[in-house]
Amino acid sequence: MKKNRKLKKCCSLALAGLIALELSGTALAAESITTVPTLEEELATLERQLAELENSLQMEQDKTVEQKKEADNKLDKWNISGDIRVKWENSEAGGKWKERARLSVNNDINEKMSFYTRWSMMEDNEFGLSDHFAHKINTNNTNHSVAKTVYPDLGATDSGWVSDAYLKVKDSFGANEIVVGRFGQTFGATGFWADEDAYGGIDGIKMTFGNKAKVTIGYANFGANLDYPDFTSKNVQTNDYLGDAYLVKPLEEAYFLNATIPIGNAVTLHGMMLKEKEGDSTRHTTGDAYIPYYDEMPSDYDLRGVGVTAKLDKNFTFVGDYMVNAANHSIYMANGTWGGNKVGSAEEGRYVRQEYDDQKALYLSLRYKGAKWGDQGSFGMNLDYRDIDAATRSNMTAGAYYSLNSMLYNPYSSSDNTLVSDGIKGPVIGFQYMITKDIMLQGMHAFNNKQSFYDYDYGKVGGNYTAHSDLKTEDASNYTFVSLSARF
Repeated sequence: MKKNRKLKKCCSLALAGLIALELSGTALAAESITTVPTLEEELATLERQLAELENSLQMEQDKTVEQKKEADNKLDKWNISGDIRVKWENSEAGGKWKERARLSVNNDINEKMSFYTRWSMMEDNEFGLSDHFAHKINTNNTNHSVAKTVYPDLGATDSGWVSDAYLKVKDSFGANEIVVGRFGQTFGATGFWADEDAYGGIDGIKMTFGNKAKVTIGYANFGANLDYPDFTSKNVQTNDYLGDAYLVKPLEEAYFLNATIPIGNAVTLHGMMLKEKEGDSTRHTTGDAYIPYYDEMPSDYDLRGVGVTAKLDKNFTFVGDYMVNAANHSIYMANGTWGGNKVGSAEEGRYVRQEYDDQKALYLSLRYKGAKWGDQGSFGMNLDYRDIDAATRSNMTAGAYYSLNSMLYNPYSSSDNTLVSDGIKGPVIGFQYMITKDIMLQGMHAFNNKQSFYDYDYGKVGGNYTAHSDLKTEDASNYTFVSLSARF
């Protein structure tokens, strides 16, 4: 009994102590805790939180399923887009309207492979009439006047042609990207020599390596779309055509490289090289009689270039390119008795050889802001300076036939935001403004320019005629264009 009384006493003391502690704790926490949740309330709270978690998980699962459906649908979708441009240009020759219309189709075959094609339905035509690429290669006949038909030409009355048609493969053979087919390629910072968006027509393969610093290498035919007809049956002396003996294709098969190397966040260096396959510039002949008057045909293109893109501040950007065509260009010219007198052979001095310096080109541009597709009201202005050497001549004969060799093998290949031409030196101002997110107004004006060119002539010294090709410079006419472009 004594033991029971002691146990009860101990229990009572313990219970009293616990009650005292509970009361003191309650007193201390009275300001922050007003009620103690019951077990049922805690269970209800847990059930509510679990339901919210299950709902969140279901939403994420539904989102993932929807994204997968969208991705699957995208792989099966043929995306159609295009652009239309109407341009008015004015020069010494007068005003002229030109139109361009292009239609593009893209399809993601799978996660790594896609297909792209672009059809240039109209390429700088004037109200539907073909403006042709032909006249851009200025080749003269024996009377020193422009020939009636000057090639290359696309051979279509509306200049419609497939400028791009290629397969693109990602992350294969160590390359970030491989492109095979007909494509375009931008070189340098300004794209003054070639721009992927402005022009395609390059048939071959190219591979791009690297993420921040990128290097693109390739092998392609740059003249695949240039069609030279067979005029071997024509009499070249009638001046109906330039005979095949005097036609020289410009750039054809070539190896090329283009690199971009970021230097910090504001500066990117650019480098490019292009080497035409040796002897690939095709020269046609009408007969063995003409062969002694020619050297073996060298490559016309051995290009090296450097460029820079520099972000000066949030509004101003400077871009520039410098390029050299180091290929050897030379011509044979008549140098001896002329008229009905007997003509000696090349070994006897009937012809003299003239060498040309490397053709060089410089294009600089200071750009303020810039119009951006999709950003209505955005605008930009630019002040450019271009200095491009005159084209050189090649394939001189007794009849004074020649064709021009130029690093600007096709002026249509340059960026839409640059103005380039052989022998032109001087400033250009321009502007761009997004009227809507899909319509751009653009204009450029070239002024106070000089134009250089090689003038071929005969000079009579005593009883002999001597041929020579001299570099001359004269004022160039001002040139202005205003264009309205729309994308869809």
